[in-house]
Amino acid sequence: IMNMKKHLLYLLFICLSTFSNATTFTVTSLNTSGAGSFMEAVDNANLNSGPDTVDFNISGMPPHVIVTAPIIVTDALIIDGTTQPDNGYTGTCPKIVLDASAIDPGVSGLLGITSQDVSIYGLWFKNFRNTNSTVISIAAPNVSIGATGKKNLFTNNVNSITINANDVEVMSNYFGCDCDGALAEPNTGIGIFGYSALQNISIIDNVIASNGEGVILGSSVDSSINMIVRAN
Repeated sequence: IMNMKKHLLYLLFICLSTFSNATTFTVTSLNTSGAGSFMEAVDNANLNSGPDTVDFNISGMPPHVIVTAPIIVTDALIIDGTTQPDNGYTGTCPKIVLDASAIDPGVSGLLGITSQDVSIYGLWFKNFRNTNSTVISIAAPNVSIGATGKKNLFTNNVNSITINANDVEVMSNYFGCDCDGALAEPNTGIGIFGYSALQNISIIDNVIASNGEGVILGSSVDSSINMIVRAN
């Protein structure tokens, strides 16, 4: 009995330790790097083992434009632009804009996801012009891009999302249009591209408007595959 109690106490300690590692890193600056920046928040989350959150609390009325450098997410993370306070804003655009106009067009990507358990909400991605790359590159499973009431917006890019992992959901995002889905703001490449032999891919309730091509999903011979493309 004593050994069982010790084992249970050890498991409880591990659970509490894991939970206690979850941290929220708040973006308070529009600077590309440095204290309070988006880059610093993601870098700190990558270094902090366990699921973390990047939220936003930038002073002034949004949308707030961050002239961003390339970002790589290497640990479980939620990036949620909808946490930015309205501060008087009443529009429908995402309140956080990641502007890639300062990135060399030869750079391989804007936002790379190499860890599982990552969610990206409420961001406006614009001006990433590399014709051979993509705004968001997904290389790990269990990733969510957008959700009901938490759309991401993609405008004036080339290719928007590339999926090369299982268990990915792309939901309620806008591609190649304005914030209300009424006017074209084109992306010249592919909206969503999925490699072959993927499983459990859901592309649901997106507005896929003015893009060179909308959705391209590779084929698979795996009978257990589950790809859902619905209500776009």
